Amino acid sequence: MVNIPTELLRTLVFVVDQRSFTKAAQSLGVTQPAVSAQIKRLQFLLGYELLDKSAPGVSLTPRGEMVVTHARRMLSINDQIAQLGGGQPTAQTACVRRLWRGSASAGRAFVLRRA
Repeated sequence: MVNIPTELLRTLVFVVDQRSFTKAAQSLGVTQPAVSAQIKRLQFLLGYELLDKSAPGVSLTPRGEMVVTHARRMLSINDQIAQLGGGQPTAQTACVRRLWRGSASAGRAFVLRRA
C-alpha cells in the first residue's frame, strides 16, 4: 500500500485549478521546477500518468480526472481534521510549513519530535 503525501495531491489540484504550473507555483510559494518535481513524484508513486502531454496546456488523463476528484475529497477531510484544533496552527505546523516552502526541502518528508 502506498501512502500519498497530501502536499503532492494539493499541488496537483492547484495545477489543475490554475491551469498552469507557473501559476500553481506562485500560489503555493514554490518554484515552477518544484511543482513539476512534485507532479512527477506523484505520478511515480501512483505508477501512471495524470496529465495528458499531447493536449495543449494542462489537461488530465482519464485516471488523472479520477485522482483529482478523490484528491479534492481527501484534502477537504484533511483540512477539516486540521481545523479540529481550533484552526490555530501549532508551532510544529508552522515549522513544517516553513520547511515545505523552502526550495531545498520541497517534496521531502520530515519527522517531528516533541521537545
